[in-house]
Parts: sequence; structure tokens; C-alpha cells
Amino acid sequence: MKVKDLAVTHSECELKDGFMDFIVISKKGKVYSVDGIEEGQTIYIVNTYGDIAIINYYGFEYEKVAIKQGNVFYDKQSAKEEIKRREVCHKAEKYSYRFSKEEWENQGIVKSFPYYDYNFKKISIGNCTFFRHKNLYFKSKEDIEKAIEEVGKENFIKYFLGVEL
Repeated sequence: MKVKDLAVTHSECELKDGFMDFIVISKKGKVYSVDGIEEGQTIYIVNTYGDIAIINYYGFEYEKVAIKQGNVFYDKQSAKEEIKRREVCHKAEKYSYRFSKEEWENQGIVKSFPYYDYNFKKISIGNCTFFRHKNLYFKSKEDIEKAIEEVGKENFIKYFLGVEL
């Protein structure tokens, strides 16, 4: 029940100082450290089959390893989002190309990458010849378009590019 609902159903109640000490705000997202979890707390683990295991945390080694691997979440929705992100990225990756060191050093070879253009609210394609950052690169615009077609434009934007629309 939310505080506003409580006020409506129990209008004779008065909120006193310190009431915030009793409100628990659920954490969301990925668990990055065992320091962020209490013993017995419910966590959501993305298992090896891409399913979500709901467990109570007790500091077992497999729980700690799952946290280190980025497979543990405070809430089920975040775990579902991660499963979808991995699926979309995996499908898009097959259209990418891993340029060799020699290809990176050759400025005559164009390496393409997708990005989201906030000004025009669309996927755009950048090309580079000599700089590299943490992206998947593609041999051509057509390869990027194939990846987008396979996973869907909205999924590509949200899960591959990491943009909330």
C-alpha cells in the first residue's frame, strides 16, 4: 500500500516525524557487490539457460560468482531486461566484423558503427578509419541494417544502443 492510499483509507491518521525510517524503498537494477545485499534478501539470478532464478541471498559461493559475472539483480524486471539485452546483442553481433590489427592500422578501410542521433531521433551510422572505442564495428551500412532488421528497430535502439525512448 502506498502512503497516499493509506491517507485516503485512514484519514484520521497523522504522520509523525521519523515515519521515513519505516519505509523500505526497493532497489532496482544490477547488483554490483555483495555489500549491497543483506542475508536472506530476495535476488534474481539470470541462469545459464537464460531463465530467472529467484532466491534468497545467503552468501554462497555461486551467488558471489553470479554477482561478479553481472548475473544478479535486485528486481525481476531488471533481470528480464538483461535477458532481452543479451539476446538482441547476440543476434546483432553476428553481423559485425572483428577487424584485425592490420585492418585497424589501414586507414583506407572504413569501419562502420551505429549510434542514436538524439537531434533527429533516429539510428545513424558513423564511419571511422583509425579510432576505436568500445563498440561493435561492421563492414558496411548494409550489415548494420541486417542486424536492425533481425532484432527490430525498437529493440536495436533500446537494447543494443542502450537508448530509452
